[in-house]
Amino acid sequence: MGTGIVMARRWYLTYLFLILANFAVALICRKVSSHKLSIIEGYFSSAYPSFYKRLSLDKFDIGRKYSFVYNLAEFSSAGELQNLNDAKLKEHVFELYLADIGVIFFSVGSALFLSIMVLGK
Repeated sequence: MGTGIVMARRWYLTYLFLILANFAVALICRKVSSHKLSIIEGYFSSAYPSFYKRLSLDKFDIGRKYSFVYNLAEFSSAGELQNLNDAKLKEHVFELYLADIGVIFFSVGSALFLSIMVLGK
């Protein structure tokens, strides 16, 4: 009977470690995503100033940074970024995409391990 309690504590500690590790990695990925976004913004402002002005238009009065993110996603889905044929820009956008996917993946992992820990007996 005492061995079962020790094993249960070990599983809870294991899940707690996995939750905290996933949460920490999600925060790191979020930081990388934010840094990549600022790199992309700086790259646009120096390499493509006219395109940067279009990306920085604040149509919804949400602030310059958020409007840049919104317009970048809108222009990317419309295929306008592909027309630039800039390998360095594509690399930065791909790294931003990977960081955003990492945030989602590790956040879902934290929620999954938390639910297993809470619901598991």
